Amino acid sequence: MLVLLAVYILTSSFFVNAEKPNEVHAMKQVRTYMAVNRNVDKRCGMDQLCPGTQSCCESSSGWRCCPYTNGNCCSGGMYCCPSNKRCTVDLRCI
Repeated sequence: MLVLLAVYILTSSFFVNAEKPNEVHAMKQVRTYMAVNRNVDKRCGMDQLCPGTQSCCESSSGWRCCPYTNGNCCSGGMYCCPSNKRCTVDLRCI
């Protein structure tokens, strides 16, 4: 699960007029909204926790965490592949 935290900051900017380089102008303060991502552990089944970026893979012996960020679980849940690959029937990642 991904949690978004709202952060408000005030910023000030200054710019120099190219035609009048001795004049510095201050821009008005602007309220900016930023989203900050924070990964939170997710529950897989009743007794397994996986880091927020990892996938939960269900196998016949229970849940496992795929060590790849947003990995793809292979059939049977014992193996997984990186997010940009998929499992073959012989459990290879292509």
